[in-house]
Amino acid sequence: MANLEGHLDLYPTPAEVDWPLPMFRTDGFEGAARIESSWASLPGRRVLLAGANHWAFTDYGSLVARLQNAGLVTASARAGLIGTGDPVVTLAELRRRVGTFFARHLS
Repeated sequence: MANLEGHLDLYPTPAEVDWPLPMFRTDGFEGAARIESSWASLPGRRVLLAGANHWAFTDYGSLVARLQNAGLVTASARAGLIGTGDPVVTLAELRRRVGTFFARHLS
């Protein structure tokens, strides 16, 4: 399991987490305070993806950047959805880190 900017204040409780858990978040998500609070007592590796926003974890990462390039989305709308960084770089970094984690812990 990998957590992509999800709140963990409902389930599982910290006492129930006895497995390695990578936790990824972006630096542009407005719910960051709740995420950090819900992650505070959990063991696991935390990774901050700089220049990204929450929807970069979805298909919006490539779609919104293309819409901006076509003049259909403003720079501020793009920043609010996927961040200001290169979504190709963000996705590659996420894939690399998740792949490395699973290769290490599931082999």
